[in-house]
Parts: sequence; structure tokens; C-alpha cells
Amino acid sequence: MNILGSGTSTLSTSALVATAVLLFLHSSLGLVTTAPRRLMILGLGNVGKAVADEAARQNYFDKIYGTVRRLPGDDAATTTPNTAVESILFQDELDVTASLKDCTHVLITIPPPMEFNNDLLYDVYASVLKQKTGDCWVGFVSTTGVYGAHQNAWVDEESECLIDANSKTHRYLRAETIWQSCGSINCNAVVFRCAGLYGWDRSALHTLRKNGKLAIDLKENPTINPTSRIHEVDVARIIVSCMMKTCEPSSSKSQIYNLADNDPERRDVVMRYASELLDEAHAWPAYSNGESAVAQPASTSERSRRRGQASSGKRVANEKITRDFESLLYPTYREGLQAILQRNIDNWTQTNQ
Repeated sequence: MNILGSGTSTLSTSALVATAVLLFLHSSLGLVTTAPRRLMILGLGNVGKAVADEAARQNYFDKIYGTVRRLPGDDAATTTPNTAVESILFQDELDVTASLKDCTHVLITIPPPMEFNNDLLYDVYASVLKQKTGDCWVGFVSTTGVYGAHQNAWVDEESECLIDANSKTHRYLRAETIWQSCGSINCNAVVFRCAGLYGWDRSALHTLRKNGKLAIDLKENPTINPTSRIHEVDVARIIVSCMMKTCEPSSSKSQIYNLADNDPERRDVVMRYASELLDEAHAWPAYSNGESAVAQPASTSERSRRRGQASSGKRVANEKITRDFESLLYPTYREGLQAILQRNIDNWTQTNQ
């Protein structure tokens, strides 16, 4: 199968990802634990960048690569350059595959395609299953949305996935199955099901500062389902810890981990807590003071989010990550929001002077 034939310019995103990982897996034949450790992150978005930062901090890898849509320095680039990471244009298959040649670890953060039909993904993995014999590590960042509706009950990694037939989340579940197939070919395959992500530049604090109190429904509403969430720093810490455990004996080459904090909570409760933090720190924008925004009818996306949340209530259990890895740095949204406020407080209060 000539995967890198003359038609590569028309390959879909998922085909490019799969092609790159195939070459990585093939290059891992005969890999030994003393070989230099090299990490490739396919997708330097919020999660990918956080993982790159944590991997660099741990100084565990000899080299870290990451794919981007635009190189740092490009006027349209959206990611901040990390000097420890070698950025590669995702569209440049030759550069990506050349860098993958000696990689020992690959993390996929790029969302799976909406449609798997007429995609090279299946052909690629059929070839992998026939040829791969060496040890390696492949991780895929999925979503806790694959569990579907559980009437606000707790779900763990063994819970049934009850996705609605029309849900777009099916693509993640299908992608999980494909990536997990690496676990049957002497490769450590790990799926990370992430709850709602928040971090240094996106949180309830940022939402309130942007829209003001009056644009957000802060009234107590017990009918709203609790939502599980996790700080992206903890996501990165767990993923890198998992990579560092690759050489340890394991009864299973394929694993699933829920990434969520200890305290699922309703959105209105989190928003009220964030509002109180901004009040106490006098950290509202000077032009707003939290009160100037005018309430607007919910947008289509907001209405869709509410409908989706109402029909997919669940509380995501995290006992497995707390058992296998270190404790969370931000065990609840409270510690996470406090840390975000402290990180931004100087900038936010100076703009008010």
C-alpha cells in the first residue's frame, strides 16, 4: 500500500494522522528501553501545548515534536512558541514522518473526523496490525461525552457508553477502538477521556470578565445537571506520568482513564463562585465592574449546549487516575479558579487603574 503516493495533498486530516502514526509504529520495530525517548504530539492545541510544557518540565524526553497548522511567528499562528518543542507544520507530511521515525511516544489530540467513510484510517491500521511487533506508546485524547446519558449517576471506565444514535460523539468512540487496537500489537495504547477542560486562558472567570454578570444566568437552578471538569494542567500531568510509566510491567497493553476532578458541580454554582472571586479581588474590567453587560437571548450554540447537558447528565469518577498516578494539583474547580485568578491578578487589576 503506497500511503505516501502522489495524492497525499488531498488526504483528510485523519488520514494524515493515521499515516504519520503508522510510520511511527513501523519505525518502532526492535525498540529497546535504552533508546532515546522522543515524543510527538499530533496537535499543539490547549491540551497538546500543556502536555508539551509538562513534558519539558519533567525533562523526561530527549526530544519533543509538535504539529501545528501555522508555525510560530506566522501572523495567524494561535499557539505560543515553546523553545523546548520543535514545531512542525501538520500539512507537511515529509517533515512529520521524518520526525516520527525515531519517536517512542505519540499523543493524538486532534479530534477524529466527522465521517470515517472513504478514509484511509482503516487501511492504515490493517497494515499496522500485520506488521507491528515492537514496543511503543500511543495515547489518544477522547471525551467523557462517550458515556452519554446516565441520569446523573456516577460513571467510571467500565460504565456502558449510552450515546444517542444521532450523537456526533460516536466518532470519538469509534476512534478509541481504532487507537486501542495498537494495544494488541505490543504497543501501550491509552485512551484519555477528558471531562470539561478549563485552564489559564479559558475559565468561568474569563467568561464573566468578558460578558459580565448580567449576561450570565447566576441564579440558583437545581434542575441543571452537574458537570465534571478538570484543569488542563492536571490533564497534562496525568498524561505525562502515564508516558513515564510505559516501561513498567502491565497486565494490559490497552488502558482507558477518565480525566476529571473530584467535584462535579452545576454550572451556575461554579459561575457564582467565580463571580465572588472577582468581587473580592476587584478584578472586573474597569468598564464593566461586572454589571454593565446587557442580558441577551441565548444563542443557538448556548441553547444546544443546555439541551445537550440536560440529556447527558453524569458524574465522572476519577478513582483510577488517583490510584495509578499522583494526586490532582487542582482537586476541585475552587482550587483551579483560585490559581487562575492569582496567575492573572496583576494584569487584571492593573488594567483597572
